[in-house]
Amino acid sequence: MINPTAIATIKMGAAINTIPVSRIENFAESSYMPTETSNLETGAGGLSVASFLLGVPDSAYRSNTVYDITGGYVDRFYVGDQWKATNRLTVNIGLGFDLPLYPAYPTLDGGTLDYDNGTYLMVHNFPACSATQPAPCIPGGTLPAHVAVATNGKVIQNHYDNWEPHLGLAYRLTSSTALRASYARFYDNWGLFTQVLENMTTDWPEAETEGNAAPLNQLTPTTFMTNPLGLTSVAYPPATPYTESGQDPSPDWRDAHSDQWNLGIQHQLSLNTVITANYVGAADDNLSVGNVYNTALTPGPGPIAPRQLWPYLPSSAYDRSVGHSTYHSLQLSFERKTSRGLTYLLSYTWSKNIDLCSGEFEQGCAPQDPYHLGAEKSVSAADLPQMLSFSYNYNVPFGKGRKWQTQNKFIDYLIGNWELNGILSLDSGEAYYVLAGSDVANTGSYGERVNLTGQPLYASPRTVAQWLNPNGFALPAAFTYGNEGRNILRTDWTRNLDFSLFREFPLPFSETSKLQFRVEAFNSLNTPVFGFPDSTITDPTFGQVFSTLNTERQVQFALKLFF
Repeated sequence: MINPTAIATIKMGAAINTIPVSRIENFAESSYMPTETSNLETGAGGLSVASFLLGVPDSAYRSNTVYDITGGYVDRFYVGDQWKATNRLTVNIGLGFDLPLYPAYPTLDGGTLDYDNGTYLMVHNFPACSATQPAPCIPGGTLPAHVAVATNGKVIQNHYDNWEPHLGLAYRLTSSTALRASYARFYDNWGLFTQVLENMTTDWPEAETEGNAAPLNQLTPTTFMTNPLGLTSVAYPPATPYTESGQDPSPDWRDAHSDQWNLGIQHQLSLNTVITANYVGAADDNLSVGNVYNTALTPGPGPIAPRQLWPYLPSSAYDRSVGHSTYHSLQLSFERKTSRGLTYLLSYTWSKNIDLCSGEFEQGCAPQDPYHLGAEKSVSAADLPQMLSFSYNYNVPFGKGRKWQTQNKFIDYLIGNWELNGILSLDSGEAYYVLAGSDVANTGSYGERVNLTGQPLYASPRTVAQWLNPNGFALPAAFTYGNEGRNILRTDWTRNLDFSLFREFPLPFSETSKLQFRVEAFNSLNTPVFGFPDSTITDPTFGQVFSTLNTERQVQFALKLFF
């Protein structure tokens, strides 16, 4: 029951992000180089300006696509309240609402391949092609089969259900122990919001006739700036949009969201020492899953088209908001604040991050079978099961004003005012898997994995020339998928120690003025952390490592003046 005398604080706010309006009309350009006005025998001389004045370009390019991003917005509203329910319990409650207003398709004349229902969705309709009506236009004046016009001129509709509840609880169990718990939902309304629109590349009923010619006029001037590409005819689009292949989002795109929660206890061991234990979790939905789609439904011999999801549509990169991930972790920390000149923090995390081949902008993951994402369920590429870090700062207790001093001014000056700092980081290494390197299943996909037939790694100590064991893998039989799980392997485990040494020299100008000399060494032990091996089984260098995930030791010196 809420204490009627409790203090309540209400916070309200709103934030707006705007996508700027931009427009690129049909354009043509020519480049001018010294070559066209240089000495043909020696290649000497020549001026770009002279080539321009003569009208003899070195290269030319023309695009007829009109890009037009009309203004889009992300509006955010938030209201929050805080109650000190009792002298032990504090409650925070909040509710946010995100309103992403998607702009129209970024090309004024275009659409998107909709593999959810096998159609091509246009922004709006266009007139019939004729001698006086070039692209954008509809050949024959009638929309081809499986072509539709989007509602209200948008291929991605706005959504009005992005509610974000927030709840936080803090309870003082004893004078030195506190319990805390919280839950919140967050939406990704900016990063993917803008990226998805930029990914849309299908432009029918534009003609998509882009000219590009280089080099020109290398010996004899035959091409001039008036029409360097020799374009003489009116451009018309192809009969249907099904010859195009680019990257398109699903019109049923939904904003990714993350539900995050934690439950923890914090105990003060002494005046300067605190120990904390937290369970931290998250569940993410509507994550982006991309890469090629409309591949064959099943592996098999022969042409791919009869086995495609929509045989009349091309295979194309397709962004779907169907991904899911979970994260669970135990996070421990032991912190000691300044006591006798020493401050340190020891942190350890034991966690697991699982997803369905999804990630930011679809990078780094191609589903082996895009129609059965459940088979892709595995640890995420960002999964780091164990992480340990230790950082410290130590004011060496020698010299004037410190615990140990010699009473000799000269000696105390030499041994005083030193400070040591360091950060030690350890983790389990990054996850990866072995690729087949070819379309063994004959589906049109390119994320196929191999068969796991034995021990995948050479016995320790491994070398960069012998990291993955070729005898542990094999190409699948023709027209089958590999049995290797996604992200079953890990890179070299990470270990890094950064170290620094500071020396302060008091200056006579004021009590706070001083000159600080710093020596800082990154990866101070010069420990190599070997990177990803060549993980394509058909490569001649398969299993070998050619890089590191860290840099070699770096030492820097600096002087810093305080006044």
